[in-house]
Amino acid sequence: MESLFDAQAQRRGFRLIHFELYNWGTFDRKVVMLKMDGDNALLTGDIGSGKSTIVDALTTLLVSPGRIVYNKAAGAGSRERTLYSYVAGAYRTEKDEALGQLKAKTLRDHNNFTVLLGRFENEGLFESLTLALFLYLKPGNRTPERFYVVSRDKLNIEDNFIPPFKDIRALKKRLKQDGCELFESYRDYFSHIRRVLGIRGDQAMQLFYQTVSMKSVGNLTDFVREHMLEAKPIEKSVDELIASFSELKRAHDAVLEAKEEIALLKPICENIGKYQKKQNELLGLERLSKLIGVWFAKEAGAIYDEKLSALDIEVTKLNSRLKQTGDEVERLFSKESDLRLDIERSGGGRLAGIEKELQIEGERLESRHAEHRRYSELLKTLGKRGVSNEHTFLSLRQEFEGELTEVQEKREKVEANLFGDRKAYERLQERAKEIEKELIYLKARKSNIPQNSALIREQICDALGIKESDLPFAGELLKPLSKPFRGAIERVLRNFALSLLVDTRYYEQISDYVENHHLNGRLVYLKIDTSKEYEPLLFEDSTMLYSQMEVKSDTPFYDYLRHRLYYDFDYRLCEDISCFRRHKKALTKHGQVRQSGSRHEKDDRYDINDERRFVLGWENREKIEKLQEDLNTIHEKIDYLKESIKASKLELQTLENRRDTLRDVLRFEIFETIDYYTPSHRIEELKDEQKRLRESNDKLKVLEAQLKETKEARLEAQKSLSTLQQKLGELNTRISQLKEKRDSAYLKYEQFKDELEEELERIVAFVEEEGLNKLNLVNINSNENRAKEILKNRIESIKDQRRSLQNSIEKGMLNYLNRFTHQAKELDASIDASSSYLARYEKLRSDDLPRFEKNFKNKFKEGTITQVIQLSARLDMARKEITQKISMINGALKLIEYNPDTYIELLAEPTKDTEISAFRSELKMMTTGAIDRDDESGFSEEKFIMMKDLIERFAGRKGFVDIDAKWRKKVIDVRNWFTFGAVERYVSDETVKEYYADSAGKSGGQKEKLAYTVLASALAYQFGLIDTNVKSRTFRFAMIDEAFGKGSDTSARYALELFKKLDLQLLVVTPKQKIHVIEPFVKSIHFVYNKDGKDSNLVSLDIESYREQKEGSFKQ
Repeated sequence: MESLFDAQAQRRGFRLIHFELYNWGTFDRKVVMLKMDGDNALLTGDIGSGKSTIVDALTTLLVSPGRIVYNKAAGAGSRERTLYSYVAGAYRTEKDEALGQLKAKTLRDHNNFTVLLGRFENEGLFESLTLALFLYLKPGNRTPERFYVVSRDKLNIEDNFIPPFKDIRALKKRLKQDGCELFESYRDYFSHIRRVLGIRGDQAMQLFYQTVSMKSVGNLTDFVREHMLEAKPIEKSVDELIASFSELKRAHDAVLEAKEEIALLKPICENIGKYQKKQNELLGLERLSKLIGVWFAKEAGAIYDEKLSALDIEVTKLNSRLKQTGDEVERLFSKESDLRLDIERSGGGRLAGIEKELQIEGERLESRHAEHRRYSELLKTLGKRGVSNEHTFLSLRQEFEGELTEVQEKREKVEANLFGDRKAYERLQERAKEIEKELIYLKARKSNIPQNSALIREQICDALGIKESDLPFAGELLKPLSKPFRGAIERVLRNFALSLLVDTRYYEQISDYVENHHLNGRLVYLKIDTSKEYEPLLFEDSTMLYSQMEVKSDTPFYDYLRHRLYYDFDYRLCEDISCFRRHKKALTKHGQVRQSGSRHEKDDRYDINDERRFVLGWENREKIEKLQEDLNTIHEKIDYLKESIKASKLELQTLENRRDTLRDVLRFEIFETIDYYTPSHRIEELKDEQKRLRESNDKLKVLEAQLKETKEARLEAQKSLSTLQQKLGELNTRISQLKEKRDSAYLKYEQFKDELEEELERIVAFVEEEGLNKLNLVNINSNENRAKEILKNRIESIKDQRRSLQNSIEKGMLNYLNRFTHQAKELDASIDASSSYLARYEKLRSDDLPRFEKNFKNKFKEGTITQVIQLSARLDMARKEITQKISMINGALKLIEYNPDTYIELLAEPTKDTEISAFRSELKMMTTGAIDRDDESGFSEEKFIMMKDLIERFAGRKGFVDIDAKWRKKVIDVRNWFTFGAVERYVSDETVKEYYADSAGKSGGQKEKLAYTVLASALAYQFGLIDTNVKSRTFRFAMIDEAFGKGSDTSARYALELFKKLDLQLLVVTPKQKIHVIEPFVKSIHFVYNKDGKDSNLVSLDIESYREQKEGSFKQ
């Protein structure tokens, strides 16, 4: 079987050449040297002679003070020997009779000092390194002071530390002058020497220290964990994770609190919505209730008008009949007189009268017939048929009068529209020219400053020869960053933005020019000293106006503008009115401004978001696009107005023609004007009478009969006339009564006419829904009363519902304020505060909660979960490193023959510890899928809860702090993830001979052999002994104290052969009875003896000298 080092022509690594000590333990006031020259040595002597004192001295030089338990190999307690007892030279304990306590007797006090010194050499690298530890006591202090010394030169105590020195400072100065490096702490000292000596780290030195006293492996898992594997510095990552999680938890708490607020506010706001709906419904019903009587009054007036119109026709007809009847009475009186005369004259005069009447009636017939034809033509033009009776004539006349009014009103509207369209057309043409001019101006530059202001500056610059860029408007150097508040900021800064900024070097020229020239406009300019130095400002508060402004960086006015914004425009940008009311200087996005606490202003003469009026910024692309869009819109309106004007002109001509025709037809005021039927019938009657007179033989008889007939007809006509006059009186009385009611109704309607028009549609819908819309003189009053009663009942019902909602709302508000008491300063549990609750709910729902959730998810995915992933990765990397280390150790073990034809192999198996298994499983579940930053599946509430539970346990839960601390220490130490065993395999086929979980149940020799084998593999790994390079930078020195005292000779030889194969330099410390076993493996033997218990000494012999003499001949 191949060994680790078959050929050892040259010793490898750093080896101890010699070790010196001065004033250490009972080695008092002399320099004692243990000389090894890089070879193995045996340190022996009687019990209590001082062997362990030398071992503890070497340990103190090389090992961290915090790890050392002195005389550990002998089983001493941590307080039996101390650094103080060694430095002071304690040698016996006596009882102080005065104090009744045990007190150590010492050889030295604070006037002495102690030095430990070791020199190491590396033959392959031709390097030497001297290490020294200087120790001393201060008066009254039992803790020795120390400093370490490192030198590449060959130092010794006699030459470098014994020579007198004034004080410690002087000694340190001298050592530094000699080229030594000094260290006040072991940490810095070890950090330096480990690089030189090739020591991997703390665990290697810990193994070095444990080797001194190791007798048995014991539990193999514990040994591998403690001595062969390093604990990774995971604690810091866990602490950082805990600290990071506190931020994530705060973010999560903010989300939960926002959701809880929303959950409490949602039913409140829903009920507020219902309440407002009921409130609006109530207002609507109350308004209907107020106006329903007005609507009925309007309808009653219309019904009265309709009835009066019908009665007017009746009056006209009665008047016409009265006139006709009166005329008939007069005619009959006249006829009766004529007949009486004719009877007297025998009838001759009547025929002459008939002829005269025929002539009159004939002329009347011709005149009326001509008027009838003209009237009929006008009717035809108006789309009506001819008229043959007075009733139809009067009905048409009434209709035409109404139509004429409508035509005139419509014509006035069309004419007004035409006038308006013409004016609008002219205004739009003028506006289009202005915009085109403005666009030409804006496209030639990047400023948003209006042209009229810019022209004034251009006029000044041209006259004075100043560049426009040297005379900027403030607005050209300022740009708002907040889009929601852009319009409001423009309003506040408009006057300042249109101010010209004048450097002091141009001030005199410009003030002279402005004084002596007419500017054709308004100009504000500010004198500014650009050389002035301003104190630095921090625009940190994003809710302040100045923090939402960007100042152009390449302008000499930069500092001035920032300070002007900071001190003069320090407005708070408020999302809601409650914020606005809290701050003395505030601005809402709707443009309401609060200044100096008392002055408030809101200018809505222009749309706040009209980009055409924006003046801030050094880019005008958006303004150009908006103006171009306006120009296109204006051209579209101009085209539309052209067509509208053309259509209005045509409609106006049509209406005027209709109006003229109506006027012409209404000139025919009475039916009699066109009544050619009556004279036609009269002519026929006269002709019949004439015929009868001419054909009659008894003329007188006929005349008398006619007289009787005429008289009867006259009386009947007089009776009809009286009846008609009575009817006319009754009709006029009825008309007067109806007019009075109509006027009263219309007066009521006129008082609320405008209000009624606004609600007309709803009122009509209501009365139709209730079936109250079919009105007449009989039912109008009862229908009105019914409508009012229905509305009254509905109003009372809505009030009850509203009252119930208000109680629920205010109860919910009280619950909300009891839960979120900090809101009680801003909110009341009152229905009057509804708008504030709605604003809070909307802000939480649309702004706060999404922002909190986004912040939480970002912190989860980019912060805490990343740290969990990193922790998992570190743990997994440590796990892989352990697997690799065990593999490397097994490589060393394979080269060590354990038994003939066998070797030992370490097994690393996953632990069955349930806590560790659960921890690893939870860690995997948390990190699975969390790396994909663009996938929402990487985040879940379940993962957060799992992470919360884990991190709270890391931090230590209340009531479980000690338990959790123990658990944390266990699960993050990856060494605990494995259990270790050893298997003995045959070299030939690697089959298993025997399995070892630990050394229990084995014989003493087996235990020792397994212990030495595992120890050797651990040393080979930790000190890099596998490296066979002669020039390797490795540390090859080890001590074994009392190791072979009780073991078998066979085990001791096995161990010594094994360490020899590892090319490891050993200082073996053992009682004298084991010398015969160890002697073949060492080059020198060192005897320690102590005279009187307080004076230890060391005698050294090389192995050849020892073999020539007997041990006893050297005792003194």
